[in-house]
Amino acid sequence: GQEHVIKNLWQRLEKDNVLLAAPRRFGKTAAMYRLFDNPKDEFVPVITNVEYINTAGDFMVELIAAIYKKKQFKRIINKLWEGVKDVAAYFRDIPEDIDMGGVNIKIREKTDVSTDWLSYGERLMELFADESPRLLLILDEFAVMIDEIVKRDKEEAKTLLRWFRSARLAPNTKTRFVIGGSIHL
Repeated sequence: GQEHVIKNLWQRLEKDNVLLAAPRRFGKTAAMYRLFDNPKDEFVPVITNVEYINTAGDFMVELIAAIYKKKQFKRIINKLWEGVKDVAAYFRDIPEDIDMGGVNIKIREKTDVSTDWLSYGERLMELFADESPRLLLILDEFAVMIDEIVKRDKEEAKTLLRWFRSARLAPNTKTRFVIGGSIHL
């Protein structure tokens, strides 16, 4: 029974992003799935648990793959590959029923997203700036991911956080973020 919480989240998402921070077992993930399962008409939610990710490149691959799986956004993701003929043709022909893991593998194999993640991230947010319906990115356990990246490469984590801040605060963006986590926030 989180109706009042969900209503409040939708109201906040009209104008801003949301950080859900609470101890474990408080219902953060359940609330995120309620947003995902019952979106407002103006939003298309994409949800992913990023807890197991330990590089910025893998984060971007995961993000692009999750967005690609939404029919409404395939044409936008296909624009990422403009100018790269073989990649663009490949992604246009991916079957509808391919699973997330398959898309992730193909993005790693066929593109340079893992190494040039920052450029792709910037382009991705540009493409979504004025998009309707609006993209709602729901990222669970974001702090755990950042902590893992910091352990491996502190500068990479700083660069990712700077990109993430600029993506959230871009003046004309319609994209909204819900970030959840229970540690290090």
